[in-house]
Order: sequence, then C-alpha cells, then structure tokens
Amino acid sequence: MSFIKSGIRARGLAFMGLLLAIFPFIDAISADAHPHRKYRKQRHHAAVTRDVQITLTLSQLIALDKADAFSSEDFYARVTIGGQVFKSEKVRQTDAIIPNWKFSAVVPNGRTDVKIEVFDKDIAEDDQIDINRIDPKRDLDFVVNSRSCRVEGLAQVYRCGTQIRRAGSERKKAEMVFYVDVQNR
Repeated sequence: MSFIKSGIRARGLAFMGLLLAIFPFIDAISADAHPHRKYRKQRHHAAVTRDVQITLTLSQLIALDKADAFSSEDFYARVTIGGQVFKSEKVRQTDAIIPNWKFSAVVPNGRTDVKIEVFDKDIAEDDQIDINRIDPKRDLDFVVNSRSCRVEGLAQVYRCGTQIRRAGSERKKAEMVFYVDVQNR
C-alpha cells in the first residue's frame, strides 16, 4: 500500500514540477493576449530618466575692495550649468548690485556640475573677481544633485532654494549671494 502512495506522490510532484516549468511561458502568452498587462510590466521595470531644469539666481554682488583704481566696478557673470555657458549683461559703475540674474539649463536628472565666474569689465582686459574662499581659485565650482535637491561641493551641503553666500579673500574680491532651484520637466 505504501508503494502505491509513494508512486502517486512522485507523479504529483512531477506534475507540479512540469507546471512550474511552463508557468513563465503561460504568463508570456497571457501578456501578449492582454496588451495592457504587457505595458504595465514594461512600465514598472523600466528606469525613467527625466530631464530637470536647474535655475541659478545670482541675487546680490558686493565689491569688497577696488578692482579698478579710478572707477567703480562693471560687473558681469558667466555661469556654466552642465556644460552650457551663459553670460549676464554688464552692470556699469557700481560697487554693489542686486541684479537677480537668472541662468537656467535643462539637464538630465542626477548630478550636474555648475561653475560661477564674476568679472569686472575693463577696456583692455576683463579682471576676474575672487568669489571663492580657497586661494588661488577665483571662481566657484559645485554640484547640484537634482534627485536629492542639494547643492554639494561647498563647505557645507545646502538644500535647493537656500540662500548661499560666498566671498573671496584675494585682491579684487567680492561677496556674492545666490540660490539654486530644480524643477522637473
């Protein structure tokens, strides 16, 4: 009697193994028969990469010493966001400005390199203004992480939308106030 029971068990287990082996094929066939199921599966497993718009607003710029011996500064900025270069208009003859210059670029979601440079426009050669605490580097480089909405690579990490203040320490220096925003596209 136990011999018969073990034979039935063996056939049952073999049948279950056969079902488990062909189940993926049945699932694939049913996905073809129901296109919405197939779409749902592909959408669920596909990695979605969206572009984002990074906007840097330079809201204030104050000369901390004289860049020009005989006149006030003629400030302008050059900003690079993810390899895209933007240049502001020049503001003439002032040592402190509130320009609210906005620089925006559409970039892939993730980590994006940003560089800010400030210049004093002169007749012969434009002077680069020091806006970085680190000597002898005059420009400011950092990374915007659009996934976590953080500004990284400075002395501390800032959240997007937070006011960031930086000042240089070398001759021809200025203090700059800016913030970074990220918007999904």
